[in-house]
Amino acid sequence: MFPVTSAGQRGSERRTARSPIAHGNRGRGRDCQFSSGPSHIAERGDRSRSRLDPVHADAPVPLTAMATEQWRELAARAIEPNSYNLPDWQLAVNASAPGRTDGSALSAWSDAEPGARQLIGLLPAISLWRACKIPLPALASADPYGTLCTPLLDRDRAPDAVAGLMRQARDAGARVLILRDMSLGGAAMRTIAHVLGAGGLTPCVLKSHARGLPRRQPRRRSIAARSIGA
Repeated sequence: MFPVTSAGQRGSERRTARSPIAHGNRGRGRDCQFSSGPSHIAERGDRSRSRLDPVHADAPVPLTAMATEQWRELAARAIEPNSYNLPDWQLAVNASAPGRTDGSALSAWSDAEPGARQLIGLLPAISLWRACKIPLPALASADPYGTLCTPLLDRDRAPDAVAGLMRQARDAGARVLILRDMSLGGAAMRTIAHVLGAGGLTPCVLKSHARGLPRRQPRRRSIAARSIGA
């Protein structure tokens, strides 16, 4: 978990109109959607935009609206690979998995090449209310039936990608971004910590565990070898 706004930014938000993340009707347990002023995530069920149509998003958009080819290219040059965030997997889960449909995407773009925006960061995300029914202005990584939610970050522009994802989350009304399953010692987490540190922020680990690894056993002499004193 890490903050996407500093204390100074939160103070500035209090003096200006905000468009917080909606929490929906808690009595009915509706899924909430992100909002950011006039630009907001499309209504659920809206499939009018083709995945082949490149989307240069300045706000979170439905996963189905992301440019699939740019998504694949980003996955191929990611600083830390994550097969659970490949478009074929995410879009299949998003289309039919109960409780995991209608996901959204935080994205970061680069204007390094004139006339061509390049996707440099992507994180499938949902509201914290939808993730665990907690009504706070926060976003959480979407759960794609996997055990890893590491965002895709362009290896050559990883810090810019992290900053872009944070900016988009902040503009959508989020105060915190929660990554539910990722490697704490990986290249992506090191980049996130570096970008946060430059802004006077630090990540917070809510819970961690060590994954089991096969242990190499010392070679044992066979019974026959021991019997002859070998």
